[in-house]
Amino acid sequence: EVTASLAVYNDSTGCRDTLSKVIKFASIDSFRYTLTPQKGCAPLKVLMSAPSDTGVFNYIWELGNGDRGFGNNYVATYPAEGQFVVKMFVRYNNGCLIASSQRDTVTVIKAHADFNFDKASGCVPAVFNFRDSSYSNSSPIVSYSWLFNNTATASGQTASYGFNALGTYSVKLTVQNQEGCRDSLTKTVTV
Repeated sequence: EVTASLAVYNDSTGCRDTLSKVIKFASIDSFRYTLTPQKGCAPLKVLMSAPSDTGVFNYIWELGNGDRGFGNNYVATYPAEGQFVVKMFVRYNNGCLIASSQRDTVTVIKAHADFNFDKASGCVPAVFNFRDSSYSNSSPIVSYSWLFNNTATASGQTASYGFNALGTYSVKLTVQNQEGCRDSLTKTVTV
């Protein structure tokens, strides 16, 4: 805060007057914020938090994905994978809008499960060979879990399973990347 003074002197009358006013500047704390967490699996919920200030009318968040949020404790959900630069603006009670110079990045990670198998159908007994084709853009896939007809399991990037009766059976692959993000996909085979 600064005290500003204005002194006025009238040459013709010899009168003098002085006016002093205290000018308060916004607290630097109003411009700082935290993002919790800054990195995680989609959909990622992030708490955007800035200190409360009685001189602030509103906090405006640019989420880096085309969306905006409002308030000093705002929770944003990031459904898509990617990196998003967050910006915060503070609108004061006097109407001034000031941008924070702070820029933080939210990183959203996702695993994408997918697989192929060697034939569309087969005769009894039918042995199918399954091959993983999953991916994760920013973290390698480290775990593969197969579930055949909701009963038998296997692990690894490839698996084989024999079906001993006619019918349509489900095959589910669940993958997890190094960051702990999971995804699963179910396909059917016909015997």
